[in-house]
Amino acid sequence: YNIGDMVGCNKLIPWFRMSNVSQDVDNYSKITDLTRFGLTWWPIDQVAFKMDFGSIQIKSESNPTTEFNVGIGYNF
Repeated sequence: YNIGDMVGCNKLIPWFRMSNVSQDVDNYSKITDLTRFGLTWWPIDQVAFKMDFGSIQIKSESNPTTEFNVGIGYNF
Protein backbone atom coordinates (compact mmCIF):
# COMPACT_ATOMS: atom_id res chain seq x y z
CA TYR A 1 0.00 0.00 0.00
CA ASN A 2 1.19 3.48 -0.82
CA ILE A 3 1.72 5.39 2.44
CA GLY A 4 3.35 8.38 0.72
CA ASP A 5 0.43 10.71 1.38
CA MET A 6 0.55 9.92 5.10
CA VAL A 7 4.18 11.02 5.42
CA GLY A 8 4.15 13.80 2.83
CA CYS A 9 6.12 12.30 -0.05
CA ASN A 10 5.29 11.11 -3.55
CA LYS A 11 5.02 7.29 -3.46
CA LEU A 12 6.28 5.19 -0.54
CA ILE A 13 5.51 1.48 -0.29
CA PRO A 14 6.53 -0.82 2.58
CA TRP A 15 6.61 -4.54 1.78
CA PHE A 16 7.24 -7.92 3.40
CA ARG A 17 8.02 -11.32 1.89
CA MET A 18 8.45 -14.83 3.29
CA SER A 19 9.67 -17.69 1.11
CA ASN A 20 10.51 -21.33 1.55
CA VAL A 21 12.73 -22.81 -1.15
CA SER A 22 13.78 -26.43 -1.54
CA GLN A 23 16.56 -27.66 -3.80
CA ASP A 24 15.62 -31.27 -3.02
CA VAL A 25 12.14 -32.11 -1.67
CA ASP A 26 13.35 -35.36 -0.10
CA ASN A 27 16.31 -33.78 1.74
CA TYR A 28 15.38 -31.58 4.73
CA SER A 29 18.88 -30.04 4.92
CA LYS A 30 18.43 -28.46 1.47
CA ILE A 31 15.39 -26.36 2.52
CA THR A 32 15.95 -22.61 2.86
CA ASP A 33 13.67 -20.11 4.62
CA LEU A 34 13.87 -16.47 3.47
CA THR A 35 12.33 -13.52 5.28
CA ARG A 36 12.68 -10.01 3.89
CA PHE A 37 11.06 -6.64 4.51
CA GLY A 38 11.75 -3.25 3.03
CA LEU A 39 10.69 0.12 1.78
CA THR A 40 10.57 1.47 -1.78
CA TRP A 41 10.31 5.19 -2.50
CA TRP A 42 9.60 6.85 -5.86
CA PRO A 43 10.52 10.57 -5.68
CA ILE A 44 9.44 10.76 -9.35
CA ASP A 45 7.74 8.13 -11.53
CA GLN A 46 10.94 7.06 -13.34
CA VAL A 47 13.25 6.66 -10.30
CA ALA A 48 12.92 4.31 -7.31
CA PHE A 49 15.08 3.91 -4.23
CA LYS A 50 14.82 0.61 -2.38
CA MET A 51 16.20 -0.71 0.87
CA ASP A 52 15.53 -4.04 2.50
CA PHE A 53 16.60 -6.16 5.42
CA GLY A 54 16.31 -9.91 5.61
CA SER A 55 17.52 -13.24 6.85
CA ILE A 56 18.31 -16.50 5.11
CA GLN A 57 18.11 -19.69 7.15
CA ILE A 58 19.39 -22.90 5.57
CA LYS A 59 17.94 -25.82 7.56
CA SER A 60 21.28 -27.65 7.71
CA GLU A 61 23.04 -24.62 9.29
CA SER A 62 22.51 -23.34 12.82
CA ASN A 63 22.96 -19.59 12.24
CA PRO A 64 20.97 -17.52 9.74
CA THR A 65 22.63 -15.09 7.35
CA THR A 66 21.49 -11.48 7.72
CA GLU A 67 21.45 -9.08 4.76
CA PHE A 68 20.91 -5.35 4.25
CA ASN A 69 20.50 -4.14 0.66
CA VAL A 70 20.14 -0.70 -0.92
CA GLY A 71 19.32 -0.11 -4.57
CA ILE A 72 18.32 2.49 -7.15
CA GLY A 73 16.15 1.82 -10.18
CA TYR A 74 15.52 3.93 -13.27
CA ASN A 75 12.72 3.34 -15.76
CA PHE A 76 13.21 5.03 -19.13
